[in-house]
Amino acid sequence: MTFLQPSYLWGLLALAIPIAIHFWSRKKVQTIKVGSTQFITQTKSKQSKSIQINEWWLLLLRCLIIALLVGILAAPQITTTVPRQDVAYVFEPSLLATAEGRARFEQIPQEGRYLFTEGFPEWEEDSPVEEGIPHYWQLAREMEQLAADNVVVFTYAFAKAVKGKRPTVHKNITWITVDTEKTVSEPVWTRVKKDSVEVVAVYSDATTLSFSKTTIAENEIRRNASQDSLEVNTENGVAQIPLYPEKKVKVVMMVDDGLETQSIFVELGIKAIASYTQTDIIIEKSAPSAEKAFAESDYIVWLSDAVMPETTAKTLRYRQDILAHRLIEPGTSRTDFILTKELNTKVVLEEDWMGHLLRWLTLDKDVFGQVQKEDLRTISSEQLQTKVALNTKTIPKIAAADFSGWLWMVLLFLMVGERIVASIRKQ
Repeated sequence: MTFLQPSYLWGLLALAIPIAIHFWSRKKVQTIKVGSTQFITQTKSKQSKSIQINEWWLLLLRCLIIALLVGILAAPQITTTVPRQDVAYVFEPSLLATAEGRARFEQIPQEGRYLFTEGFPEWEEDSPVEEGIPHYWQLAREMEQLAADNVVVFTYAFAKAVKGKRPTVHKNITWITVDTEKTVSEPVWTRVKKDSVEVVAVYSDATTLSFSKTTIAENEIRRNASQDSLEVNTENGVAQIPLYPEKKVKVVMMVDDGLETQSIFVELGIKAIASYTQTDIIIEKSAPSAEKAFAESDYIVWLSDAVMPETTAKTLRYRQDILAHRLIEPGTSRTDFILTKELNTKVVLEEDWMGHLLRWLTLDKDVFGQVQKEDLRTISSEQLQTKVALNTKTIPKIAAADFSGWLWMVLLFLMVGERIVASIRKQ
């Protein structure tokens, strides 16, 4: 048995309190003066012995209550070592979602099968499977809990599921990529323009991700009953795609007199992006003292040495930083960004100024999010391979059973018993 909070065991020193009170109360003797002892009868020795035993039982109950309470706070657990397997087979849920997919793994031993998802639940032939894209490297870090010396992972190896830094693990993990024949060709996003609707469709397979835009005249589209979605024919039937109204974007530029050249490069870049993305962008320029336009703006470009007022809009502040690695770096908050260099023709051409500015504006973030959901591109097993720690050692799988609930029931029983004995003994 182990304790999750062993420091609470110091509370057992409190057992000295009821013991001290018990012996201190024994010294209290009440003296009664009587004139004659002829009416006083001798107490039977058996009765005296009974009184003494009951007092000791009361002391024992109180000590048990304190000890049990301390034990509960220390969070006791019974731990057992789970037998280890030679090999654990881990399957990405999407591989087992269909009967055809499960048939590919008939030769894999039935024992030691797990789903490649949080907690690594065991998988059996009749187990339900929920499709989903796991976070590969995050789950690779959690594979230490599997009671196996070697792990074989069967996966589609979707590129979008590889996030973060490549992990270092203490297990031998073999990644086996399964070829996918999945393809997707679906409209995913629509935007309402003046007299037409722009439909964005995505196509993706194991090697390709692309999207296309189609403009449909207003009189040719099919809307649903509530007029907020577009009905489009897809491979899976008729789909309803929400209609987004054409949005006008307002950019406010606050410019000092000495930074007019900077503002020209920024303004020309925003206009070029507006033309490229077919977005209606309104640009307003004024002196840094004008604060009225802040509340109605979507983006703020602050080309000034003055302190910028607080705002909820996405901002781009000019502040040179010779140690910066990029033209636009994150600032002090999620919506704050910093222009780190003075703009000139050389910087604009050589350091991808337009790319940085487009990523800062994120005008197509809604479209990008929908497209990413349909991304079926894959990577090779070599690219997915995790690092193995040099000091690889066998870590036993430990199963812990928490029985604090039963201890609370015993504690309640002891407290009731102590009150009953105390009331009888008048203690």
